[in-house]
Amino acid sequence: MEFPSLIVAEKTQKFIEVDNLAFEMRERVFSSEGDILFDSDYYVPNALTNDGQAHMLNVWAREQANLNKFLMLLNMPGGAAPTKTSTLGTITEAEVINTDGYARTQIASGDWGAPALDSGDQMITAAQKTFGPASGNGWPVSHVALASVGSTFTGTLFLYVATAYHTANSTSRVFVSGESYLVTLRDKQT
Repeated sequence: MEFPSLIVAEKTQKFIEVDNLAFEMRERVFSSEGDILFDSDYYVPNALTNDGQAHMLNVWAREQANLNKFLMLLNMPGGAAPTKTSTLGTITEAEVINTDGYARTQIASGDWGAPALDSGDQMITAAQKTFGPASGNGWPVSHVALASVGSTFTGTLFLYVATAYHTANSTSRVFVSGESYLVTLRDKQT
């Protein structure tokens, strides 16, 4: 199975203004044979939800407890996207947790490297995380999100980012049996 072309004319790409950036995501797709089907080779900006912004401010400024972080895959219907006001109760997860090889994956505090200067700005990068390999019917994926819980919808939705495939095609990409999806988050303060 070939990964569809993601080449989009530069003038049609949608970019989030630099002052709205927080975290960014790089994505890779591997076949069951270990071949790279897709590598974004770049980081895509995300959008923090209102709850995600409040959590960051509460931890940094008010020294409140830092919540756990779990990556999750979304399948937003009809080409829709989460919004700034989205919560775990208003989004659609790509697959039922622990079905067809899918599970949310935790990014622990030890998964983050130390902040370092990058072109004059501080940047921090998390360890690459893997979803899969997919099994059964696979998973339709439009977005990746970060939440405070690994198996319910009662926690905090921090942020979301569209996949490169969704950005280019306004639809989900179905990960078929045997494929793995690798995600890396980073934060660069400008």
